[in-house]
This record gives sequence, C-alpha cells and structure tokens, in this order.
Amino acid sequence: YDEAIADINSALKIQADDPRSFIERARVKTDMGNYNSAIDDYLKALQIYPYNDKAYIEMADVKTKLKYYDDAIKDHFKAVELNYRNEGLSYYNIARNYALLEDKDAMLFYLGKARKKKFFTRRDNFQHFMANEDFKEYRADDEFKKMVKKIRKSVK
Repeated sequence: YDEAIADINSALKIQADDPRSFIERARVKTDMGNYNSAIDDYLKALQIYPYNDKAYIEMADVKTKLKYYDDAIKDHFKAVELNYRNEGLSYYNIARNYALLEDKDAMLFYLGKARKKKFFTRRDNFQHFMANEDFKEYRADDEFKKMVKKIRKSVK
C-alpha cells in the first residue's frame, strides 16, 4: 500500500488537480482501513470535479463502514441525481443504510425502488441481499418477507 500511495503522491505533484488520482488514493486508503483520510481524498476529487457519481458511491460505502449512515444516504442520492448509471445499486445501498438506522419503512421503500430498477434481476445481487447481515433484524418481519417474495419473483 505504501508504494501505491507514494506513486499516487508523485503523480499529484505533477498534476495536483487530477481528480482520478485523489480517487485512486482514496481507494488505497480504504483498503488500508484509513477511512477518514479516504473521505478527505474523495472530497478533494469532488471539489475538482463535482459530477463524479462513482466517487459519491464509493465515498458513501466508506461512510457506511464508519456508521455515518445519514451521510451515506445523502451521497447515494447525489449519485442518483447525477444520473448514476446503476440507480438500482444506489437504492439498494440506501435501503441498507436505512436498515442500519432501524427505519423499516424507508428500508422497504428503497428495496422496492431497487427492485423496480431491476437491481435484483441478477441472481448474485439477490443472493448477496439474502446473505447481507445489515438486514438480519428484519428477516422475521412480515412486511420484509412480503418484499422478499416480490423481489424473488424478479430474479432471473
């Protein structure tokens, strides 16, 4: 990791306004577990180019790891606003964060939006959802079971 950080820092000395370098460094820092520093780099990249939907998605994932669920939700919404090409994934991740905030109604609403955006048509997405521990508190809930049944029908 240290070598990768050094290489990226060298690139930033040559071109200090390259948002891709900040994003790449943020990814390395995330892999290292340096989450707050990774967020700082995502924010620097977004200051340079505020239309990078993928940077918002990745930063939201880091914020979820830090349990900054409300902020993660806002970042996912920003990605959708910027026409993120995989809205279903954003809605699924919004639902995850609402589950972690223990807001069942919002969680179910955004799982429904993810389903409507065809996020669950891929079997691996459905399997990931079913195994995801973020939803474990709801497995016995009747409304959650109804949503799972609707989602299951869309799996191919």
